[in-house]
Amino acid sequence: MKSSLNWRMVLAVSLTLVLLAWFVSGLDGDALLAELSRASWSWLALASVAMLTEWFLRGVRWYVVLHAVHPEVMVRDLVSATFVGAALNTLLPLRGGDVARPGVVYRRSGVPFATALSSSLVERFFDLFGMVGVVVLTLVLVPTQEPGGLLGTLQSWGYLFAALSVGGLVVAGVLANGLGHRPAKAIIERLPRRARPGAREAFERTVSGLSVVRRPTHFAEVVVLTGLVWLATLASLVMTFWAVGVNLPMAGALFVQAALLIAIALPQAPGFLGVFQVVMEQTTTLWGASEGQAQALALMYWVVSYVPVTVIGLIAVWREGLDLLRPRKVMSGIMEEDP
Repeated sequence: MKSSLNWRMVLAVSLTLVLLAWFVSGLDGDALLAELSRASWSWLALASVAMLTEWFLRGVRWYVVLHAVHPEVMVRDLVSATFVGAALNTLLPLRGGDVARPGVVYRRSGVPFATALSSSLVERFFDLFGMVGVVVLTLVLVPTQEPGGLLGTLQSWGYLFAALSVGGLVVAGVLANGLGHRPAKAIIERLPRRARPGAREAFERTVSGLSVVRRPTHFAEVVVLTGLVWLATLASLVMTFWAVGVNLPMAGALFVQAALLIAIALPQAPGFLGVFQVVMEQTTTLWGASEGQAQALALMYWVVSYVPVTVIGLIAVWREGLDLLRPRKVMSGIMEEDP
């Protein structure tokens, strides 16, 4: 397992370095500085507020999911854990924050780690629901392109991503309603003897976390919050474009958002550097942005997306008493036995 993680780390860092070098090598310094000097900092500030609103709404949505099985949990604990996870995802490789945030809930509220983790995974299922909506809208609004070009390639990946997301949502619904329990348990019984207890517990926790799907009121709340999350993200993106004087049509804004969602969906090196900038630059030029504007947007939207939430998340990390200079101690500190 450790060897597998090391290879993933090497691949993630290598991809980051290659794409970051590609982005930097193509920078037009004069045009970039001109765009940055003309940028509206008021719009950038509002874009940052919209992005922070997105993360706050994610914490509230997680509260609705977890509250369905643990009514004693408090919304402030879920919001704080969400910001901690966002900060650690920026600073640690391979999305370490996704494991850290249920650990913070465990420490703060006493909710079993497995339950907090399963509810976090359920929340990700609803993220897939939101991503599917963005991708589908993009595919509907963007004219069909010939295979081989960037637009055509991204559309093809978008269709695949949408199909996989819908499949995941279908599996979640089947498990939540008890329809897939028998075959799942049969598969578990075929596992090696030592692996069965852990697999049974993980399966039961996951099914427990999916209980929100069976409750119409909670389900509706989570769906509405998911829509608001992605609207906040879209608003932040559009206001960043306005900051450099680029007015995107709705199809263009959704296309850029969908491309970024697909690009950063997989575990990567710290900060999502390289991949984020290249995708942002390449997609924005397709919608009329000049080279200088595209490069300025790639830098500014990265700052809007990651710097404010990381700063707030680091404050939450400090309040948790975690030592970021020692990543292993961060994870072990999060997983202390006594919450």
